[in-house]
Amino acid sequence: NIEKTPEIIEYFLRVYLSNREVFSKGCEGFLCVGDFVTEVMILLEEGAASNEFRQQEFFPAFALIMGALGGFAFLSGEKVLDKKISLYSEEVANNIYRALKNDDR
Repeated sequence: NIEKTPEIIEYFLRVYLSNREVFSKGCEGFLCVGDFVTEVMILLEEGAASNEFRQQEFFPAFALIMGALGGFAFLSGEKVLDKKISLYSEEVANNIYRALKNDDR
């Protein structure tokens, strides 16, 4: 839940991605965030298997999700949102869904 733990997304975007060299010992690439990446991969694979989502490359879909979540974690951290972050969750989820859904259904 981004509202309860926005620091996880913020950590990933602000700290890990911009300071990879700090994590190079024993933590290469996605290994530091492997569990999270795996969960997103499963979500996308199961969605495509059920025909709810369209078949697509993992990395662009992952970037789409992370961009939306990371953007709101950033905006919340900067205290520029007009409303509580949870009040945006339905609209953000709908935007992500519309970007991933299978229009051929």
